[in-house]
Amino acid sequence: MATLGAALITSCVHHRLGPKTEHARVARGFGLAAGCEISESMRRYETLDFADLLGNPNLADSAEWATAISIMQPGDQLRHVNCDTGENYFGLFRDSTALFKFGRMIND
Repeated sequence: MATLGAALITSCVHHRLGPKTEHARVARGFGLAAGCEISESMRRYETLDFADLLGNPNLADSAEWATAISIMQPGDQLRHVNCDTGENYFGLFRDSTALFKFGRMIND
């Protein structure tokens, strides 16, 4: 029983919430500066769930979200960008171009 409890605690410690982060070369391919990470592509509901987790529970009701969804076309991707400068935002990407940045938050 103690072994099972330790295994569960250990597995929880290593579990990361939110979307997986792409390799650094992928971030560079999107034109992001060194020190910036980009998530894997997310579905709309995953983006809203992650925004809620980050402390932005009202993203779905925002004008920014409405704009992002209105310009989104098949093949576009919703991703999260987090830079060591503190910049933290969601982006609507077409190919490797950021069309629209939204849901910005500053990391302290």
